Amino acid sequence: MKEFFAPWIDFWKRFFDFDGVTDRRSFWITILINGVLFGALGGILGALGEVGVTISSVISLVSLIPGLAMDVRRLRDAGYKWTSLLLCLIPLVGAIIVIVRFCKPTATAAAAE
Repeated sequence: MKEFFAPWIDFWKRFFDFDGVTDRRSFWITILINGVLFGALGGILGALGEVGVTISSVISLVSLIPGLAMDVRRLRDAGYKWTSLLLCLIPLVGAIIVIVRFCKPTATAAAAE
């Protein structure tokens, strides 16, 4: 169980780390844990009213920077530049393209090191 949460812990340890790579497994485990954890936490806090919504919003903002850092590292691992994230600005199609790029395997053996 400890190994399952290791990528999520690494996500928080590498808060401002836009260098290096994040492998596909670590990326998707972190997305899963964040989705379940923040989804449940948001639901619980949302039931508390305005204060809960404010706290939930602050938590989301705090996770924004490490999330972007992980996205950049994942794109680098898949062989793309960080500017691929700008494709998300294209409605619907851009997000789909970026998600497909997140799903790509490691581009080179050097990137996996």
